[in-house]
Amino acid sequence: MSPNQALSFVTSRQVVPPRALWFSLVTLALPVVANWLRPEWMVDEGALIAWVPAVRPAFLLAYYRGWHGASLALAGAMATLAATQAEVLLLDASVPDWGFVFAVVSILVAVTLGAGWIAELLHRERELAEGRTSSSSRTRSAP
Repeated sequence: MSPNQALSFVTSRQVVPPRALWFSLVTLALPVVANWLRPEWMVDEGALIAWVPAVRPAFLLAYYRGWHGASLALAGAMATLAATQAEVLLLDASVPDWGFVFAVVSILVAVTLGAGWIAELLHRERELAEGRTSSSSRTRSAP
């Protein structure tokens, strides 16, 4: 990757729009509200699909920050939760415990966003190092 490509990658991050933040807060609260209003639904058919909206805030953050790997992993997590929900319904299998699903989703979101943040820091440091290297090579080559 050339220095210009690295610079465009680091500076191409978008600011998260306020409406996305509000949307994120609402979707993050959905599983909690569903468990509070309809606890029987969280034990039966809706237990897994209710967690898909909880992953969306992390997905939006990763998307707007330009963390492509993190956003892909979170999209995969949402698809996996939906596919697992379909499998549970089609095979009439037992639904995992609410606490287990909460722990898995929380760990997944934390690890994915942490990896995206670390990748962003590494890209920044590489950009700074390349900038220092190119400026020092210019001063040496000057007559």
